[in-house]
Amino acid sequence: MIKAADIAGVASSRIAALAAALFVASVPSACSTSGPAAGATGFVEGALAPDHDKNASAARQPGNDPIETGSIGSPGVFNSVAIRIRNFPVTARWQLVSHEIEACASGICGVNDGVFERIASEAEGRTLVDKARIVNAAVNAAILYQSDRTLYGELDHWATPQESLSRAGGDCEDFAILKMTALLRAGVPANSMSLVVLRDSGRGVYHAVLAVATGSGNLILDNTRAEVAMDTDLPDYQPLFSLGAERSWIHGTRTAGGPALAQDENLSAIAPGEGTL
Repeated sequence: MIKAADIAGVASSRIAALAAALFVASVPSACSTSGPAAGATGFVEGALAPDHDKNASAARQPGNDPIETGSIGSPGVFNSVAIRIRNFPVTARWQLVSHEIEACASGICGVNDGVFERIASEAEGRTLVDKARIVNAAVNAAILYQSDRTLYGELDHWATPQESLSRAGGDCEDFAILKMTALLRAGVPANSMSLVVLRDSGRGVYHAVLAVATGSGNLILDNTRAEVAMDTDLPDYQPLFSLGAERSWIHGTRTAGGPALAQDENLSAIAPGEGTL
């Protein structure tokens, strides 16, 4: 079982600095770090040192794991109940973005196309956790957090990777979309990843993160956190819906001895990162 300590280890300026350099060389000069991880050393403090003992590292790192949350009894991310749904109102929007993610991951991205290839080169041969660390640090350092109203004049705009990179900015789901693209290019299978829209009860906001499913739990890549975390270590995060490769789910909680209860929000109207609850 992977534990939080395994992914929250000692800081590594080498990984963090390299991840930042990969993007600084490839995005407009106005790009900067963002969110609580945006301080002068914020993302560096959360980067993780590569293990020098490769055999010991491989023995304790989780492997890729397809997301198997297709029934009401399946455990979902953040210890939720995940219910597979079809014809979700957000699906059409997601399909457009998902197509562009796949294009960028395959090398047909247009603007800043070399960014993901350089990350993939640095991640080559690394464990899954190391890939997640590199990508989380690099993307958090690559673009500035900006609201959709500021960038696009809309309440909620799900940007393609090209849009976010060309503007050197985006909100929380745009960070997650870039991270999904980078991990795909680095060889992480699409069916191990999902974009999770959630309620952050600690801050009182809607938010979005990238979840990577492993045999030992879900890794969470978050633009408000320098470090990669396990979903079990983020009790304030209450998932509402998630989107993966050709699949989507709504998430609920289970009452003591009772059935699963879906969340009661108007899910299609939620705008992650665009204000308080």
